[in-house]
Amino acid sequence: MEEVTAKVEEAGSSAGLLLANEGVSEPYLAMLAATYKTMADLGAPAPVRWLARLIGRRSETVKDHLKRARREGYLTTVAGKAGGDLTEKATQALAAFTG
Repeated sequence: MEEVTAKVEEAGSSAGLLLANEGVSEPYLAMLAATYKTMADLGAPAPVRWLARLIGRRSETVKDHLKRARREGYLTTVAGKAGGDLTEKATQALAAFTG
């Protein structure tokens, strides 16, 4: 579990660097959505707060960015709970960024 947590924290930190360097860009929204989904899938009790800490922004800012990620088609919505699924758009953006 420590290894998984370390990878999630690394992904969150990477999202923070993307935000600092590029603003709310396509790679940032895709990385944010992927990291948030992973946190939610792991059952993290407060994924937005954890993500906000890693990114270095307030929870409200991260919530707004997640809403934008959903609105722009990177993350689906699951009614009544944290998480969602990555879309093809998010998968392609991540592949272009990491490839």
